[in-house]
Amino acid sequence: GADLSGAYLEETDLSEADLSGADLSGAYLSGAILSGADLSGAILSGANLRGANLRGAKLENSKVINTKFSSNSQGMNEQLKQDLIQQRAIFEDS
Repeated sequence: GADLSGAYLEETDLSEADLSGADLSGAYLSGAILSGADLSGAILSGANLRGANLRGAKLENSKVINTKFSSNSQGMNEQLKQDLIQQRAIFEDS
């Protein structure tokens, strides 16, 4: 439930972190290591997770409106991508 809105966490190692319910709206998490992190119920609206390692991350009930992701991020599969798109996430692949 931490308030990390707008935080600059580029390439930060947050593997296995409990970020459930955290407010990460507008946070910059590009290239962050979120493998095994619990992001369930987190507010990620407007955050940048391009290139983040999402292998094993829990994203259930997270809010991802206008959140930026990359299709080629570690842990990103087609099912997860489609689920995130349905929730209005943005994929900006280069």
